[in-house]
Amino acid sequence: MQQNKRTSKITNFFNSTQKKIITESNDVVDDGQQQSQSDSQRLISTEIKKKSGHLYDIANFVVKHTLQSSEIFNCLKLTWIPDPKYDFPIHAEGKHSRKFQYKYLEIFPWLAYSEINKGAYCKWCVVFAFSGGGSGNQSLNNLVREPMTKYKNAMADLNEHSKTNYHMISSQRAKDFLKNYENGDQTALFSTLPVTSATPERTFSTLKRIKTYLRSTISQERLNGLALTNINKEVNVTMEEIAQDFIKISTRRMQLQDWSK
Repeated sequence: MQQNKRTSKITNFFNSTQKKIITESNDVVDDGQQQSQSDSQRLISTEIKKKSGHLYDIANFVVKHTLQSSEIFNCLKLTWIPDPKYDFPIHAEGKHSRKFQYKYLEIFPWLAYSEINKGAYCKWCVVFAFSGGGSGNQSLNNLVREPMTKYKNAMADLNEHSKTNYHMISSQRAKDFLKNYENGDQTALFSTLPVTSATPERTFSTLKRIKTYLRSTISQERLNGLALTNINKEVNVTMEEIAQDFIKISTRRMQLQDWSK
């Protein structure tokens, strides 16, 4: 009798009842199955980062360091866009489960979806939002530093984001950047690049080089003269020789009488 009870306790210990999650489509998923799916998703996410087909996933541009101008251009123009028939993952929100809708990408041109992080970002703010908005200079999280994964009031949240000060500033910076980048206006381009506390010295050093180049631009003839001067800098000449050479090339000469005779 004691052996049966003991066996029962051991069995109960290893065969605990599994919780079940019900989605909006009434699909039942066991905890064990969900855990295996979660593990496989992590592996898939790691592999996705290595695939060239997702090189321009918006998540690859959410970094702490300042992006180069070519990377900013790729983020604004070449961001990965899912297929209209793409099966977006389901996110549990309380008792309900919701997922990202493809129509959001069609309505908001600044929106980008990340397959790596399973959420949405504002690609303009990812690159150009230097500080937060609202009272107390709030930090930039949802849609900027972190993906949007809650879709209960998705349309309202996206509309609200588009009205924030930092988004409108980022929008203008994005337009200016693309215009200058495509026209090759490098001087104007640097004025739109983000400057963080870690990179002002590098950015201003680049601007200084451009300014020095523009200030020291001279004609080819002048450069040739300087080159000859440098080549013959050790030739010994006297002041009298220089004066005679000057007299020979002068266009205004007159014969003077020598009154000493």
